[in-house]
Amino acid sequence: MEDMIRRLAEMALEESESACHYAKRAAIHKEDYQGLAQALYDISGQEQNHAAMLAGEAKKLLEKLETEDEAAYDRARTIYEYLREKWVEHLNAAKTYQAQYRGG
Repeated sequence: MEDMIRRLAEMALEESESACHYAKRAAIHKEDYQGLAQALYDISGQEQNHAAMLAGEAKKLLEKLETEDEAAYDRARTIYEYLREKWVEHLNAAKTYQAQYRGG
């Protein structure tokens, strides 16, 4: 279970990086390629949802592990929190780019 928590957290990080990437591209291309920019903006939002889903599943497993194995929980929680900080940074950046795309 510890390994699955790490993998889910890594996948959430990947999704958050993608959300940021697509949102940035949407903001860059909003004037010249409006249709493409809208698609990139939409994809960014989908990637945010994917990150949240994966993070939620990791959190559920982490909570379950806490009741089963305290040492494994501590190790998994350390990795989860480290990766969570990174994915939150990416999601916050994505929100900034999305706001730029929307003109705000």
